[in-house]
Amino acid sequence: MDLKELLRNLLKIYFLKIICIKLLRLNALPRRFKNLISLNGFYNIYNYKIKIFNENNDAVSRDLCIFGIPKKEEANFIKFKEVIRNSDSFLDVGAGTGLYSLFAMSINPEIKILSIEANPYVYDKLLKNINKNKNNSAQIETLNKAVLNYNKNIDFYIPTGDDYSYATVNKELLENKKISYKKIEIEAIDLVDTTNSKFDVIKIDVEGAELDVLEAIIKKIENCRFLFIEIMQENKKGVLELLNKLSFSLLIDSDEDVGNYVFKSEKIIDYGNN
Repeated sequence: MDLKELLRNLLKIYFLKIICIKLLRLNALPRRFKNLISLNGFYNIYNYKIKIFNENNDAVSRDLCIFGIPKKEEANFIKFKEVIRNSDSFLDVGAGTGLYSLFAMSINPEIKILSIEANPYVYDKLLKNINKNKNNSAQIETLNKAVLNYNKNIDFYIPTGDDYSYATVNKELLENKKISYKKIEIEAIDLVDTTNSKFDVIKIDVEGAELDVLEAIIKKIENCRFLFIEIMQENKKGVLELLNKLSFSLLIDSDEDVGNYVFKSEKIIDYGNN
């Protein structure tokens, strides 16, 4: 047994695991030590009461429970919590395990939510997380589909390691990073026939397909007040041009290769949120 495997086994002991997590949060241990920790079952997101489901091979949920919201998303997340309080509806495209949908449901119990996640493995966790945190007032609908500007089955590529949350319709993104993956077929939908034609707040996190998604839901984008979107650097120019045509101004910018941005509509009344 090598040292890494020995440490991993030791950190299965509850009190040693808790000590290691506390030291990681204090930056008293190198961040790579997180990879030795296994979390199974429901744990609170660090600094929040919201619980999310963890498995040994789920790096995204583990990091949220150990460290909380990533620093590069903090400004966006603070803005999201502010605007969602006074919103009637929320569209979450690329919901993942449900971080933003869960907070929307918690902050604004009366809000109507459509939460969409294409990856079937992640979608299963999304459902677990919603059911664990759901209140009696919540009106939340979920879809296990990709959002694109056509309705048909498409190829979808899922990493085979502990980063399987970062699935994509663009296999070159994974091949360029030498990430192994498997291909499955999933259904794509353009959302034209969804019952709710207007969403106050929209979030998009689709691993490189952001332009395709924006073009697919332009009518819904035109009617929203705030847009939260992850943009890959190669798509930034095209996204900015499209949103400028739709009269959106940039509230929060990013210089990251994969950045988190916030846009505000200049033609929709802003009900007190700046």
